Amino acid sequence: MIECQHCQAMKFRDESKGMCCSNGKINPEPFPPLPQQLAILFKGTKDQSVRFLQDARKYNSAFQLTSLGCKEVRMNGWNPKFRIQGLPQHILSLKVGMPVMLLRFIKPPELMNGTRCIIRSCNRNTVGLEITAGAHKGEIHLVPRIQLQPSDTTFLFKFQRRQLPLKGCFAMTINKAQGQTLHSIGLDLQQPVFSHGMLYVVLSRSGKRDNIAYLCSP
Repeated sequence: MIECQHCQAMKFRDESKGMCCSNGKINPEPFPPLPQQLAILFKGTKDQSVRFLQDARKYNSAFQLTSLGCKEVRMNGWNPKFRIQGLPQHILSLKVGMPVMLLRFIKPPELMNGTRCIIRSCNRNTVGLEITAGAHKGEIHLVPRIQLQPSDTTFLFKFQRRQLPLKGCFAMTINKAQGQTLHSIGLDLQQPVFSHGMLYVVLSRSGKRDNIAYLCSP
């Protein structure tokens, strides 16, 4: 790290010149002193400081969302939610009778990733689920909150959320429908499928042609 000779901003050695104050043309307000722990990491010589300076760009990229400004958008009464890939919603709105899908392998072969269920009871830390398809159709299981981590391993740290491994399943993608046996299908074809193979997959989920309805663009 180097210090700008004009505004004393801390910069990476390979960072373009003039990114902070246009080489002295702009006079920004002086920066407050760094917190002691951060100053030790920036200016220290110990192994911890060396590792921090080597990975400073990665840390900056990983934590850039902490200073991201955004507007809250509400559509049709739905609450805004922040979602991390591989984790369920931080706020789950559930009710008895709601169709849901499991997001983790809980108890193979009954409770697996992609198993469709109906909520039969809701408690503070558990839900009672009835399996709706397959060899274990009709079985009721109690599913607790579990520690969940995202599938993305590029982070330098681990996100962790204690939540029910569920998501609403009023509809599903063609990929999630693979291996499922469905009595009736409502197929949204307003957007073209990726390939003919994907169309075959979804059409073969039901054993009767009369049980398949289509929604197509005119």
